[in-house]
Amino acid sequence: VKVWFQNRRMKWKRTKNIVNIQKRNEISSIIESK
Repeated sequence: VKVWFQNRRMKWKRTKNIVNIQKRNEISSIIESK
């Protein structure tokens, strides 16, 4: 159970990072288009 929890946490961190990067890209592209 402990290992499963760790794996899930790492996965969540990774997906969170991906979302943050995507948001940053969207924001920067919006700024560039202006």
